[in-house]
Amino acid sequence: MGLWDLAKAAGSSVLNQMKEQQEEIMRYKDRLEGLDDETLKRKAQSGDKNQRYAAMMILKERGY
Repeated sequence: MGLWDLAKAAGSSVLNQMKEQQEEIMRYKDRLEGLDDETLKRKAQSGDKNQRYAAMMILKERGY
């Protein structure tokens, strides 16, 4: 396997990880959308990084 093949495989792996992370964020977002703003603010400050990001996305959509 040449250097180019290794680089392609590494890029593919990174792309797959990014897709999985984005899917997890969207699942969190779906679960968190029904929460009030104060609860979302707390979640945006604590917990798993994907959950924090989802909470921040919702708050941004709500004008915060």
